[in-house]
Amino acid sequence: MTLAALGLSANDFDAYLPERASSNAFSRPRLEFKQRALAWARGVTARLAQLGIAVDVHGSDEHPSLWNHHRVDCQWVFFWSQADERADIDALLDLRRGIAQTVRDPSPAFRHAFLALRVDSEGVEICVQVHPDAWLDFETVAARLHDGARAVSLVGALSKLPDEFGFGVGRELFAPCETATVDSLLDALGQARQRPEALWVGWRIPRAVAVEHTALLDEQLEDAIVALAPLYRELSWRADDDPAGLRGQLDQMRSDTQRHVAERVAQDERRKAEDEALRVETTEKSRERTREKVDYAARPNVTLANLFKSDSPAAAPAPARQPRAPHPQLPAPSPGKPAAAPAEPREPAASRRPPREKAGSSRPSPRRDAPVVETPRDFRDAELVDDPDGVLDKGAKVRVNSGPFAGKVGVVGELDGRGGARVLLGLLSTRLAVAELSVLAEARDRPPMHSSHRHPPLRSGK
Repeated sequence: MTLAALGLSANDFDAYLPERASSNAFSRPRLEFKQRALAWARGVTARLAQLGIAVDVHGSDEHPSLWNHHRVDCQWVFFWSQADERADIDALLDLRRGIAQTVRDPSPAFRHAFLALRVDSEGVEICVQVHPDAWLDFETVAARLHDGARAVSLVGALSKLPDEFGFGVGRELFAPCETATVDSLLDALGQARQRPEALWVGWRIPRAVAVEHTALLDEQLEDAIVALAPLYRELSWRADDDPAGLRGQLDQMRSDTQRHVAERVAQDERRKAEDEALRVETTEKSRERTREKVDYAARPNVTLANLFKSDSPAAAPAPARQPRAPHPQLPAPSPGKPAAAPAEPREPAASRRPPREKAGSSRPSPRRDAPVVETPRDFRDAELVDDPDGVLDKGAKVRVNSGPFAGKVGVVGELDGRGGARVLLGLLSTRLAVAELSVLAEARDRPPMHSSHRHPPLRSGK
């Protein structure tokens, strides 16, 4: 029995209509059917495993993609050899395919013989297929049909199928399976190679019949795949049954591939070595050109031993400074007038320097090109007291009550309106909560305390 029902309905078939095949709007119903079909396939794989046939299950894309030429006019559920077996020969199978053929049919599904469930807008089918691109299986089938005992076994597997099963090329029915002969099968293989199309053996159920008998269809389709399992063995290549001698071709292709890979690796290594040698040669030539321009041997070698010797260039006496020209003599003062003090020469405005800071001053002189940043006054010299009636506003003096700046005094730079304030603390500024601040005022800014006792007015004359 199946683990989950396919539950085929008219909506499932409508999702694959030709006018809807390239639309992503119907990817959802196609995905829902694919999930039900994969759940149904678990029961099929369990029954095939009881027959000694281990298979992997794969569902085709439900959305338009490169693998289906951007058209989803049908849905496949493949049952084929396991992944490790396929991976061993997939690269070798591709060696027989040209680039144009790969672009025309990029899907890897037709490189192997497989069992499948297929659904389109017209019906549902169970089949086994061998495409000419699956040349390992295709040539094995041809070799078995030319071998007497193997041909009898293959035709016998066909004749044992139910009456509803038929065979043909590219889903074009030739004849019922019960009437198959060696000659009719060889004729079908020849037409499949010429078209090229797949040799097809299976059972197709029209849409109306599938919808009418949907309750019975799940088990019927499962039984149909199990019935095709012996024929699937006859149409598949096996290492222990290789009448065409393809194993030798595979080994030769594998060794050729390994040799090509080794040659490519060696070629890459040689190219890297040549590039490295060229780089070293270019570097040495550049250094030689530099040595020719700069004669390092002619330059004196100054060391601690000869640094202070008289013949050392470093110990050469400095050139004598030229005496400054004397100031011009002022004319003698006339009698009766005091002599004017000589005017000191003034330096040009461009050469004047700003006055130096006093010794011990920690305030650096501002750069001329740097913007002038106004910093708050240092209130340490002023007597500050808490002002409970003060208003916390921009420019107010505050004390920080908590946090890393607890006890610091600063000026409110701005209020954000959300209970926070930006406080300037000398060269620093930080964001603090208003609740952490206390408004301060200088003692002299507070109004004086007036006594309630009045002094008598002073009288004139007393």
